[in-house]
Amino acid sequence: MKETKKKMGDRIWELEKNVGELTTCKREVEKQLEESQVKEKSAIDEVALLNVKADLSQMGFSKEVVDEKIVDEEENEVAVGENDL
Repeated sequence: MKETKKKMGDRIWELEKNVGELTTCKREVEKQLEESQVKEKSAIDEVALLNVKADLSQMGFSKEVVDEKIVDEEENEVAVGENDL
């Protein structure tokens, strides 16, 4: 009887240890997923920016004017964001 209780106790301890390891793995996977989503959003934003630059270039704007417009828009977005605080 004592031996059975000890085996059950050991098994419970082993299962609790496994649950802890799985919880840690789950957190790591969630963190990696979040980082991946941030990278994906950044890549999408970069593609959108390149598309806007290409469109403006096709309209006849010079590279310098296009870059200047992009910088102006980014500064406006930052200024608006700061006013929201």
